[in-house]
Amino acid sequence: MIYQQSKSDKEQTEQLHKIADGTINGDNAIDILSSIFPTNYFTWTQQDVEDFLCGVYKLHPAEVDKVMESFPETYNFPDYDRNSPR
Repeated sequence: MIYQQSKSDKEQTEQLHKIADGTINGDNAIDILSSIFPTNYFTWTQQDVEDFLCGVYKLHPAEVDKVMESFPETYNFPDYDRNSPR
């Protein structure tokens, strides 16, 4: 089954592509990611977010990695820990 993007999904996809390519970064990227993936009622796992980025927003794996690196540390995604050796 293929997910049909809504108008807001398409707008968010465009923003996520800009985060992935570095056009949007820093606090602006964090604000966008926090609005797309709010944490006030739901705890997002790393897998949840990766699945959403691929399934709903149709991002490629390299784009997913770039977007995941832009999340604030409060999301606590272990594979994207800024303090871990790479």
